[in-house]
Amino acid sequence: LKGLSYVERQHSPDRIIHPLRKRGDSFVSVAWDEALEEIADRLDRVRHEFGPRSVLYYEASGTKGLLNGCGLEFWKRFGGCTTTYGDLCWPAGLEATRLTLGDNKHNAPWDLENARTVIFWGKNAAETNIHQMLFVDRSRDAGGHLVVVDPRRTQTSERADLLVQPRPGTDGHLASAVARVLLDRDGVDQGFIADHVLGFEAYAAMIREQTVEQYAAVCDVPVGAVERMADLLSTAKPATICAGFGMQRYTNSGQTMRAIIALLAITGNIGKPGAGWWFANLQSAIFDTVQDPLAFYPPADPDGLVRASISTARLGREMAAASDPPLRMIWVERGNPVTQNPETHAVLESFRSLEFRVVVEQFLTDTAREADIVLPAK
Repeated sequence: LKGLSYVERQHSPDRIIHPLRKRGDSFVSVAWDEALEEIADRLDRVRHEFGPRSVLYYEASGTKGLLNGCGLEFWKRFGGCTTTYGDLCWPAGLEATRLTLGDNKHNAPWDLENARTVIFWGKNAAETNIHQMLFVDRSRDAGGHLVVVDPRRTQTSERADLLVQPRPGTDGHLASAVARVLLDRDGVDQGFIADHVLGFEAYAAMIREQTVEQYAAVCDVPVGAVERMADLLSTAKPATICAGFGMQRYTNSGQTMRAIIALLAITGNIGKPGAGWWFANLQSAIFDTVQDPLAFYPPADPDGLVRASISTARLGREMAAASDPPLRMIWVERGNPVTQNPETHAVLESFRSLEFRVVVEQFLTDTAREADIVLPAK
């Protein structure tokens, strides 16, 4: 649907096609030369008076293409800048996977058809990952089962053998409930655990601190549904869990993801055809010199030009706290941080405290409306 809407986006009457300059409370169209000359003058002045790191270069993901890397090369040639680190999208799940399994590498995409249990946990693949459904259909044709964990009814859930609808934000409790059933019914793979799993005894003791009923009550899921999930993981093997990005955007989400991955570990559903964890396979990221999530951390060896000192999750507060030098100007591209980042009021306050703001955008977003100059983006 996103791709199909690109034609409407490209030809929208609201799309920005000329540079805009703020005049009072509104914007007026200006020539490219006028806009670029003013931006260049501002950049030259703040660099001379305060240093290049007084400019914050804020970039979001955009299309995640190779051209994304071109922007930072300009700022390096400018003499440096301040940037953000971290990400609002998937690093919690990436870090959870790395800490639990060692790396973000998964079975080949087409291996999913070898699974006899496929669990889409917080993922609506029938609409957002359409090509993956081919392998799910092949799995089911061979006698496999599809489980969907999602608070909503979706196109994917309509094709599921079992739909489990937890209260949003309680996925960790659901995973713990399933683990408790597996432990109580001896549904774990003791041989695999002995050979490949570290910390099982401490994990099992922690899970047993609450009953299945207590866990299920938190997530508002019937105990019968929890027991059915446990039965499939322990008997309808091999099993694969495909996780979406939504549930790892909550507080404590990294540990939630680890709780889900643990279900595969204790049932021996890792490292085999049709068995494993699917979140973000980085084996395809062949152009990255540093693999995610490590790429989201500030560099261990700074290049002396770019100051990666602003956490994107604490954007507003850390913009205001920046010193030596403090921030004077911002350039925003491929993102809408006023509404996308936490603490909108703090972000707005920090934006408005700057001397000059440039935003590269296709539409007058909330962030673009805070700009002094808006440059149209293709």
